[in-house]
Amino acid sequence: MLQFTTEVAGQVVIDRLLSRLSERSSNFFPAFNEIAEDFIKIEENQFKSLGRGEWQPLSPRYAAWKARNYPGRPLMVRTGTLQTALTSRAARGRTETVTRNTLRVAIHLPYAIKHQLGDPTTNLPQRVLVDLREEDKRRWTRIIHNFLVSQGGIS
Repeated sequence: MLQFTTEVAGQVVIDRLLSRLSERSSNFFPAFNEIAEDFIKIEENQFKSLGRGEWQPLSPRYAAWKARNYPGRPLMVRTGTLQTALTSRAARGRTETVTRNTLRVAIHLPYAIKHQLGDPTTNLPQRVLVDLREEDKRRWTRIIHNFLVSQGGIS
């Protein structure tokens, strides 16, 4: 039985059980590797689309400061460390583990979680960085399903 679970900021966003097909393989590395690549594409789109148009703009005061100190940098990009951690498989502030039965991506930047959830103590609005939509969840489940089908000839 394969339990496919994805957590973002301590909240489970995907929890799927693939019991019927999971006996076909004990090495999910190829499927997990494909999902890790897909995650990068999702995050690249998140930054390009400014959180699918949902990220709140900077406060006027901070926007003026940022324009002086980091001219030309878009919303959610000051030094680029956070964006790179989310959009590159080998980056500072990121660990990624892909094994035969595990895919784990962790961002180790303390301000990432503050942006993901918002921080009322500092008036930081929520700007969701990892926003897995239903179509992403279905696509990842389909990646695993297609991999399992390829292992056992199930259609």
